[in-house]
Parts: sequence; C-alpha cells; structure tokens
Amino acid sequence: AEKEEEAQTVRRLEAERAVHVAKLGQLETESEEKSARLEKVESEKKEQIRHLTAEKEEGLVRLQQMEADTEKRRGQVEQLEAEKEEVSRQLQQLQVEKEEGAAQIRHLKAEKEEQFKKVVDANQVKEE
Repeated sequence: AEKEEEAQTVRRLEAERAVHVAKLGQLETESEEKSARLEKVESEKKEQIRHLTAEKEEGLVRLQQMEADTEKRRGQVEQLEAEKEEVSRQLQQLQVEKEEGAAQIRHLKAEKEEQFKKVVDANQVKEE
C-alpha cells in the first residue's frame, strides 16, 4: 500500500511537473511573442523618429531659406524706399524749379508789357 501511495505521489508529481513544464513552455512562447512584438514596435518607433527627424531637418532648411528670402526682401524694400525718397526729393526740386520758371515768365511778360506800353506811349507822343 505504501509503495502504491508512493507510486501515486510520483505519478501526481510527474503530472504536476508535466503541467508546469507545459505552462513554462507556453510562458516562454508568450514571452518570445511579446519580445517580437516589442522589437517590432521599437523598430517602428525608431523609423518614425528617423522620419520625423528628417522632416524637422527639412523644415529647418525651409525656415532658413524663408529667413534668407525675408532678409533679401527687406533689403529690396529698404533700397526701394531710398529710391522713393530720392525721387520725391527730385520731384520737390523740379517743383521749385517750375515755380521759379513760372515767376521768371511772369516777370518777363510784365517787362514786355511795360516796354510795349513805352513804345505805344512814344508813338502817341510822336503823333501829337
């Protein structure tokens, strides 16, 4: 009876061992699957990081180009403003010259009329 009890205990322990070995195999398989999924996720994240880093670099290059373009345009605007001021100054000078010319013309007309009047008066004196 004792040997039978020992044999049953051994069979029970072997059965429990077999269950534990099976569970251990299942856990190892699950662990390997989880490791594979984790590696895949890590790989995808690394690829996303590379992609985002490349986009960031491209964005920085575009930003630097836009800043350079802005500086160039700012220089062009400053140049155009300087040219505008020069043209405005020249326009004012031409207006002053025009007014001076108009004053000279009025003065010459007045002199001409005065001379004409003197001639007319002299002719009237001769006739009398």
